[in-house]
Order: sequence, then C-alpha cells, then structure tokens
Amino acid sequence: MEMFSNPILSKSIYERAHYEQQLIEQIRNDLKSFDLILRRTHDHQNVFYLGDRKLFEKLSNEFMLQTDLFEID
Repeated sequence: MEMFSNPILSKSIYERAHYEQQLIEQIRNDLKSFDLILRRTHDHQNVFYLGDRKLFEKLSNEFMLQTDLFEID
C-alpha cells in the first residue's frame, strides 16, 4: 500500500496538466475581457451557451419575471 501513497507523475502527464491549466486560464481571461458567458444548458448535458453576458442576464431576468418559479430579491 505504501507505493500508492505518494504517486509520482510522469513528466508528460505533468506537462499536459500544466498546459491544460494555462489553457483554462486563457479561456477565463478571454471570457472576462470580451464580457462573454459560457454556461451549460439546462436540458442537455453536453450543450453549452456562449454569448454576451449582459444579454444573457437580461434574458434570464425577463424569463424569471414572466414565470412565477423564481423569487428575485
């Protein structure tokens, strides 16, 4: 059991993880700088919405006001 307590990652796995971390950071920065929003849709697990943040907030607020399912503070 001792051999599993301190796993040693291979160099290629470490490099891949570092690359993916940088990629995610760049995507987050781009979304923020262009004021975009990326969200998974409610009805499909692997379908995403990418769009303008302000428009998304406007449409979602209108939807919540039209339906009585949500309570807005």
